Amino acid sequence: MVTRLLLLLISANISVLTSFVFNNNSQQDLHLGVRRKANQDRLRRVQNTNLQASRTRRRRRGSFLSAKVSGLEGLDVVFLQTLGQGHINPTIPLVKALTDENVNVSYFADHQGPPGLDYVNSDSPLGAAVLAAGGKLRTYRNCDELRGEPRLEGMLNSRWLRLPALVEDLRSLSPSVCLYDPFNPVFPAAARIVGCEHVAIIPHSGPGTMAALETEVHREKSRGVREWLLETYEIDLFDLGLPASSWYSQSLNLVLTNSALYSGLCTPAQKDLWSPESFHCVGTLYERESDLHPKQEDFQMEQIIKAKKAGKRVVLMSLGSVVTDRFFSLQLGRVVPSHISMNDDGSKVMDGLGRMQTLFDMTGRDFMNYVIRTCFKALGGDDDYLVLLVCGRQGVDEVLSEIRDPSTVTSEEAGEVIPLPPNFLAFDKVPQLRVLEHADCFITHGGMGSTMEAMLCEVPMLVVPCFGDQPHNSDSVERSGLGVSFKYPLSSLSPGLMREAVAGLSGDDNAYRKNLRRHAVEMERERGKDRCLELISRLVSEEEG
Repeated sequence: MVTRLLLLLISANISVLTSFVFNNNSQQDLHLGVRRKANQDRLRRVQNTNLQASRTRRRRRGSFLSAKVSGLEGLDVVFLQTLGQGHINPTIPLVKALTDENVNVSYFADHQGPPGLDYVNSDSPLGAAVLAAGGKLRTYRNCDELRGEPRLEGMLNSRWLRLPALVEDLRSLSPSVCLYDPFNPVFPAAARIVGCEHVAIIPHSGPGTMAALETEVHREKSRGVREWLLETYEIDLFDLGLPASSWYSQSLNLVLTNSALYSGLCTPAQKDLWSPESFHCVGTLYERESDLHPKQEDFQMEQIIKAKKAGKRVVLMSLGSVVTDRFFSLQLGRVVPSHISMNDDGSKVMDGLGRMQTLFDMTGRDFMNYVIRTCFKALGGDDDYLVLLVCGRQGVDEVLSEIRDPSTVTSEEAGEVIPLPPNFLAFDKVPQLRVLEHADCFITHGGMGSTMEAMLCEVPMLVVPCFGDQPHNSDSVERSGLGVSFKYPLSSLSPGLMREAVAGLSGDDNAYRKNLRRHAVEMERERGKDRCLELISRLVSEEEG
């Protein structure tokens, strides 16, 4: 009887506690909702003020009827970019296209910081490319460089420390449009605060690619940031995007892929926030290597051309900048764990032997070692192939010193280093588009930039995806008949299968190349830079109408 009474009391207390927590959260959400509604009028006033300033600037600059794309000449445009070659490279041709229209372009990116990142300054290749395209380099500042915001120190992510200074910089520049990378919520937040129209440049295959990251846990962790934004700037974080996913624009999103590879809105939360009509596939924005960077005169193409004349098949192998740079010594699960370690229900992906198929616990070094070692065994010593291996920032010596024979590894010995096969050439970096023009097969991690470059050059792909959008891209490549995917390389990739795949992909006039030609024609219809300019011009015209 006593036990029964105790259980009843415990049950009652749990019910009261649950009710309290639920009501408390409901009251908080109601309070946030009231402030969110009150914010709409303020935003409208700010946007109207900014619009009038934009119109005044354009009147002072005179007539713009001579512009090649109506409505663009004389505009002030700001790029807000995240670090990474795959994020910055695709924007450089658009910077050039805008400046060719006499648009004033300010390009925000990190100028310096910890080693292992692709910073954008006048001394870096990326910064030099932006300057050559006509952009003006700007850097982000933290709030303590302005007037300090000590309350921000406890925020979930230090990137929010940049918001006050970025808001002030945007108010000073008073741009008509902000073009931004949707991986950082600070960018659309700053644009909305100053009342500036903002356009997302999506460097992957669309919103469906990142949907797996949208969880209630991330929403709860973002509560502190959400409350601070409402109190300080009267904007709602959850109006901007979905935490841990991407932060797209409600007006215009430029997706750097073609319609065949596009992954659209797929979750109720996404469909509630954004309209499908705001997403436009524009294909690739560059047509040749010079659209990205000045020609690398020190890179020797003679051996590649000589191999082609001798009837050899040229294979380019590059696994992207993340695993070869920032995450060379870090676990890949720290990048985008949901894509590489979990099923849709949150369970770990396992193969039939109970071994994890994914790369969650592997470092970039481990991943590179596995794939390169497999390639050595698959193609090493075969004179029918010339393989170009790109080692990245770590450098050739560092990467090759890590490729060891696992059968010789002991508790006391690291194992014997596998020498570079005689039919392999290793480089720190290559001018990828120039090399792809001569390649018969591309072994790639499946980043959207590399995928689009391979499609542009009509080179069949062997995709070994790692994280993020890469598994989805690899599925799309295989489904579209553009290449072969080894989605879970630890259990699916072997020397025999790689050799067989490369032979099929690099054959003359095979089905993959025919499919690639068809997709190349479709990409021409997307019209890349021209389409971007038209969409941006239309957005500005509608805003001013």
